[in-house]
Amino acid sequence: MTTRIVFFVTEDWYFASHRLPLALEAQRRGWEVHVLTRLNTGSPPLAEMGFHVHNIHIARSGLNPLEDLRTLRDILRIYREVRPHIVHHVAMKPVLYGSLAARVMRPQPAVVNALAGLGFVFSSQSPKARTLKPLVKALLRKSLSGSRSRTIVQNPDDARTLTQIQGTGQFIRLIRGSGVDTSQFIPKHSDAGTDTDTMNKPVVFGLSARLNEDKGVSRFVEAAGIVRGIVEPAPRFVLIGQPDEHNPSAVPQEALDAWAQEGLVELWGHRTNMPETLQGIDVAVLPSTYGEGLPKALLEAGSCGLPIITTDTPGCRETVVDGVTGFIVPPGDSEALATAVRRLAEDHALRQTMGAASRRHVAANFAVERVVSDTFSVYAEVIPSRPHPGL
Repeated sequence: MTTRIVFFVTEDWYFASHRLPLALEAQRRGWEVHVLTRLNTGSPPLAEMGFHVHNIHIARSGLNPLEDLRTLRDILRIYREVRPHIVHHVAMKPVLYGSLAARVMRPQPAVVNALAGLGFVFSSQSPKARTLKPLVKALLRKSLSGSRSRTIVQNPDDARTLTQIQGTGQFIRLIRGSGVDTSQFIPKHSDAGTDTDTMNKPVVFGLSARLNEDKGVSRFVEAAGIVRGIVEPAPRFVLIGQPDEHNPSAVPQEALDAWAQEGLVELWGHRTNMPETLQGIDVAVLPSTYGEGLPKALLEAGSCGLPIITTDTPGCRETVVDGVTGFIVPPGDSEALATAVRRLAEDHALRQTMGAASRRHVAANFAVERVVSDTFSVYAEVIPSRPHPGL
């Protein structure tokens, strides 16, 4: 009997960038793969890859009881049509709503919940976050329970938080990141190769992310302003990505344009070929101010042999060996960020040494093959060798 799996992810582009290797491995094993997601303009050709695609509208954030009830109804309808043996939910809303839908099915599918960071509610001290936190904790306590349910987190901080919420860590599994294809994300030259970074070439610092305030975009720009006129040749600061229209912390396009007009940053926009794009970067920066899962953009940069500057926040700090593969600075501290930028801008040998160490660190700990293997080990914990006869 063919095993049926549903991946429930809010956005199709996120599935393609973060979960596609898992789906391809399931397909390789002969599983029937379904993808429940919102299809966007310019969607990746998931159906052409042989996946069964189900379009669903789900707001990534916010609460709208009527809309959320409709979403829950649609999830349950699709689950009943597919009758999956296992469902893999990714991110907070799919975890909460998908787990509820799975619970009312008979027979129930096995559930794997993946949380790539705990997000705004657990990171922010705003009144809204403090109000929502008890409700979200209660929902998580219910959603993550059950002997045929496992929860995957990407960093130890999130594992500790969920263990406190559940009262046990028995069903929590730590898998660091979504995996990086180290054969695709390669250094612009090998550790022992010819040095192509001439001393009079401006050093390029790149921030690749959705351009939201919680990613530290403003701190990045402030650091650019601090080092301007101090470091010669003047470093270049580039923003790779675009504002997330669904996120209230999105940086206004007017602000981005003003910074670019002032010469503080270059706007490279959304890029679809990141291995090639990263060849134009010398140092990767992500001054995030909230808890991430394990930022894939930093791992990809590390795989390309780039030093990393990031913040001492959950998920971000796990990507760097401080002082070895890059620098960890306090979140929200533009001066500390500028100091780290200046050290790497002025020290060519340090960039080379840290970049080589960064590549080794990612290859040893975050390769996609390891993540896929570890995830299928989690699947094996919750689905029997022979699927339930009622499914």
